[in-house]
Amino acid sequence: MATPGPERLALTEAFHEAMARHRLVAGVFLTYRLDPGFFEQEVLPVFFDRPFSQVPKTRLAQLEAVLQERPGSVAVYYDANGLKGGEEPARLDIGRFPVRLERGIFHPKNIFALVEADEPDEEGTRRRKLLVGCLSANLTEAGWWRNLEAAHVEKIEEGDKSFLADEIRPFLAWLRAQPVTDAPQWALEEIRSFLDRRSSRVDSATWRHRDGTLQPRFYWGRSEGGEAESVVQFLKRTAGRELKGLRMEVLSPYFDEAEECEPLAELMRTFDPAETRVFLPRDGDGKGCVDQRIYKAVGGLGAGWGRLPKELLKMGRAEDAALRSVHAKVIRFFSKSPKREIWFVGSANLTSPAFSGKANRETGFLVEIERDKLPPGPPEFWMALDGQKPKQFEPAGDPEEPAASGGTRLAVVHDWDAGSTRVYWDHPKVSPLLVVSSNGVEVFRTEGLPPRTWTTLPAEDSAKLAGWLVSTSIFEVRGGTEDEKPGLLLVQEVGMFRKPSLAPERTAADILKDWAAPSEDRRVVLLEEALASGLPPHELDDRPEARDTAPVLTLFDRFAGIFHGFSSLEKRVVEQLGSKNDDGAAYLLFGKTYTSLEAFLDRETQEEREVDPVNLYVSFLCARQLISGIRKEAAAAGGSFLDRHAESLRRLEGSVDEVLAAERGRLAGEIGLEGAAFLDWFDRWFLRRAMPAGEAG
Repeated sequence: MATPGPERLALTEAFHEAMARHRLVAGVFLTYRLDPGFFEQEVLPVFFDRPFSQVPKTRLAQLEAVLQERPGSVAVYYDANGLKGGEEPARLDIGRFPVRLERGIFHPKNIFALVEADEPDEEGTRRRKLLVGCLSANLTEAGWWRNLEAAHVEKIEEGDKSFLADEIRPFLAWLRAQPVTDAPQWALEEIRSFLDRRSSRVDSATWRHRDGTLQPRFYWGRSEGGEAESVVQFLKRTAGRELKGLRMEVLSPYFDEAEECEPLAELMRTFDPAETRVFLPRDGDGKGCVDQRIYKAVGGLGAGWGRLPKELLKMGRAEDAALRSVHAKVIRFFSKSPKREIWFVGSANLTSPAFSGKANRETGFLVEIERDKLPPGPPEFWMALDGQKPKQFEPAGDPEEPAASGGTRLAVVHDWDAGSTRVYWDHPKVSPLLVVSSNGVEVFRTEGLPPRTWTTLPAEDSAKLAGWLVSTSIFEVRGGTEDEKPGLLLVQEVGMFRKPSLAPERTAADILKDWAAPSEDRRVVLLEEALASGLPPHELDDRPEARDTAPVLTLFDRFAGIFHGFSSLEKRVVEQLGSKNDDGAAYLLFGKTYTSLEAFLDRETQEEREVDPVNLYVSFLCARQLISGIRKEAAAAGGSFLDRHAESLRRLEGSVDEVLAAERGRLAGEIGLEGAAFLDWFDRWFLRRAMPAGEAG
């Protein structure tokens, strides 16, 4: 292959480079096929610029801690029939949104990552940009690790003028309306808001870059007017004359099972390429993985079948190394004089449902390689001609992309905060008997669900489901399918701050250290240290008797550590309220996490009640003041926090007052006759001094 071809990188490396010196604000991932466990363990860490443990359990706990700082910031949209059994479940606070198309399949493979600079600029602003990736790879191990895939990433900077913002905006509006869910789609809304602030339609003078190459364009099966648009119509509209008479090669692992290869025929009629080559997929024995009629039809169109170099496909350097499966989808146009390279890269196979714009939902980028980035020498075909006709033909079904079946029309959303579960039957008729199970064990059953209406499950069934959700999120549903085979269901979870944490418990002193940590990175380090110790909480906090060991005074001994920790926690909660991140504030205050205020008060009560009641009393006074301050800050912020979490805040406040009343009585008795009066004075001045500066007057 004379032309070196595109840059060859693992997908994880490519996105890690694109994320350099930036941090994730919101990430939206689109896929047909979803392996939830692989996505969380292997894909998601790429988008956070920090080291993660190689131990899966530890890595999950680290990711949980990172996501608690930005709940709702990551979401996955997948075809409702794109799950398989036997895979790791989803465990993290990530939006999971199934999409069901009545005709065709939800087939895009996209990444929309809104990022901001690690460091502010001279004006104190962290500039943002949107990374947009069009891929051929599903969110699976095969897609990200084993297959030969294709991907292209574009950047939309603040202040950019480009077609992309205008072309992506209606696609994301369409996407917003697709999932069967009443869960918030915060990540998608954040990205849409960023695009809404970008410039409107650019004028025709900016259709090209300064060097004359075409601006990138985004395809999603709809024209500018909103009508269905085929891949060929899109290419003709955006670059038609530019593509006429160029050489063309097509990489696609899958084809129609038909007499004619209509998508290829339409490409050749429209653009009249000087020469055309099409990738011929073969299995390990050389068998042609296409319909024999398609093999003949491609030749009849005047196109040649091609093969990729073996060196490109090898998984290793050894001569007998296994070969990668080709899953890339690329249409490449090129010419030698003038020297040009124009590619269409995305999710569409060379099939009628993929190309038509009327069945599958597909996406892709049309990009011209800028001239200063073209490899030296005249461009040549990536593929050599494959003139050896296969002796046998057997059309290959994509193991990554089974037919549009195998899912369920039942949607389930469990709310950990409310302790309730809602179900939705996505069908025009009332549901039959539906049995939801895990590993052969029935979890709950329901019958007669009204069509396309949310219904609350009985409390007993919701509680049973919550018990299962601690360890798994993928369930089987029997009933409601024509073939009576069970369908797979990925339960959506909201209010995740109330879900039991994946991390071990921490001592009260550890929690104070976490609160006072100067950065999120430092908090992750503290978590890693706790996980690495492998010791239960009481062993981490062994207290030698005073007569054996002299006291060691540190920042976190006694009152100084308590005051500093609470002050830092209050600042973090206020920041979350200011950014209208209700769940972020809830995680910090009363989440079932290892470092929430509620977790600290529980640990402090267990550790100090019989050891140091003064410490306990001071800690709970700090908690009372913090809650009072948060009420004021939440009201001033004007968000929905007080409405959504009023009951949780009341419960927390009530438990604080209950402990304070009990400890006050005990301390007053130990002080003596003036104990109650002293504590009245102490409380008044303590709370007054604990108020933020400017509020004490």
